[in-house]
Amino acid sequence: MILLAPPQLIRVLGQVASTAWEEQRPVFEAIVQSMTFSTPPPTPTPPLPPTSTPVNQAIQPLVVTEGPPGFLLRLGSHEGSRNGRFVSARGLAAALDGTVYLAESGRGIWVFASDGTLRSTFGENEVLLDAHDVDLGPDGDIFVADYGRNAMVRFAPDGAVVRQWGERGDGEGQFGVQSPQHIAVGSDGSVYALDSHTDPATRSTVNSLLRFNGEDGSFVERIALPGMVPEDLALDPTGMIYLADSTGGAVVKLDPSGTILAQFGENLFPGGITPGALDVDRVGNIYVATWDHGILKLAPDGSLVASGGTIAESGTLPAPGELSHPNGIAVAPGGVVWVSDNDGEYSAITAMRLEGSDQAAPGAGDTSVVSTGGVTSTPSTTGTGTIRPSGALSHQWASKATASSHYGEDYGPEKVVGPPDVEGCQDSPKAWAPATPNTLETLEVTFDTPVFASQINIHQNHQPGFVTEVEMLDERGSYTMVYTGTARLQSVCPQVLQVRFEPLIFRVVGARLTIDQRSDANWSEIDAVELIGIP
Repeated sequence: MILLAPPQLIRVLGQVASTAWEEQRPVFEAIVQSMTFSTPPPTPTPPLPPTSTPVNQAIQPLVVTEGPPGFLLRLGSHEGSRNGRFVSARGLAAALDGTVYLAESGRGIWVFASDGTLRSTFGENEVLLDAHDVDLGPDGDIFVADYGRNAMVRFAPDGAVVRQWGERGDGEGQFGVQSPQHIAVGSDGSVYALDSHTDPATRSTVNSLLRFNGEDGSFVERIALPGMVPEDLALDPTGMIYLADSTGGAVVKLDPSGTILAQFGENLFPGGITPGALDVDRVGNIYVATWDHGILKLAPDGSLVASGGTIAESGTLPAPGELSHPNGIAVAPGGVVWVSDNDGEYSAITAMRLEGSDQAAPGAGDTSVVSTGGVTSTPSTTGTGTIRPSGALSHQWASKATASSHYGEDYGPEKVVGPPDVEGCQDSPKAWAPATPNTLETLEVTFDTPVFASQINIHQNHQPGFVTEVEMLDERGSYTMVYTGTARLQSVCPQVLQVRFEPLIFRVVGARLTIDQRSDANWSEIDAVELIGIP
């Protein structure tokens, strides 16, 4: 029997002796009448064969994380896959979220997360012939010095080309044969580029500073730099210009017109310093990558406040924390300094924290206990505090909270939100308390503004001393332990447990506290949690 049920054609087969057909025919007809049909699923498309990684696609460079104090990590080396090595790592820039941009001769711009994870590359060959330096504009656009084409290129944050300008020549807005190599972008969007060309009359080298309108690339002015051979430049937030003058053994500070205001570093060491790269942070501190004394941090007045890294012996490959010939530097949030370094086939970038009188924070787990004496929204400075300009730090209270349990509706975790509001040492429904007094509990808090945190303050108003673990939650959703302690009732009450730690590479958005009451607690209560760090 053939049945048509568009779009299918169905054959139904039955078997019966010919002499019995008439007797069995009603049965067959009933079976056919009971049949229903459904549309079969479409035939799946065969999967495409796996595609191989493009031959020239960049891959994650080699990461080294073990090194001396202050060393955080190093990317690149003379080892590993060719697609994960730098031909020549040069200029660096860091965004406020910790993203790092590297100008590199082989691929243009490499983009890394603050922990060194490769995010992308852009500008290779078709746009940038030989990227030498990179800086960020006030709107997040990326400016690159392409001395291979004697040009400047402006990219959008996604790597799309916005504008390109510049050419070789001796006229206004034109560059010498090996320029531009170093650039800096001001807070007003102006783009400054060092230029070196040969005077046709005297055949001598003439160095100058070209300023462009970063919006449209139009030429603004050329600032003469007589007697100087600058290796790099940087701008501070007020528009002052800093030059790394290797022949003069100093950092030279100029006003926007090019007038020399000061020189720094020439008296720090016998013979001065040999600066190879510069950067200036948001409060005017000067970071200098030198070829003879490692990385130096100078206060705005030129005094030495911190240093890091050492120079490797000539002819040897730099060990972690060592540098051979640094030629790029960028100050990132969280007290992190990135430095690029090259020596023959070796090319790498290193992240470090400088050590000195302004050291960002004590070691992980450093704590102090403070008696507040009552309600306070001002963090105590008792004990070893974070030594930084106050304007650089953000203080914020928890904006949301959850807990493993709570003692009735009056003692919910939402009572931790905001500044402390419990007077003195007492049991209070203005604080969070667990459901029972002899359990292992967790309290999780989040904050509105992600920061490179260096301290957390836990305000305890009743039965303090039972916080045994503190973990910081970063933007990736990962936790990092910054404090462990022993559960023990403290005599100081009310109490602020101040936990200080080295700023993490990723920004912090929350914290998880473990409260262990299984010994002799009697409802340990928490009133507020404060986070301190750099946005």
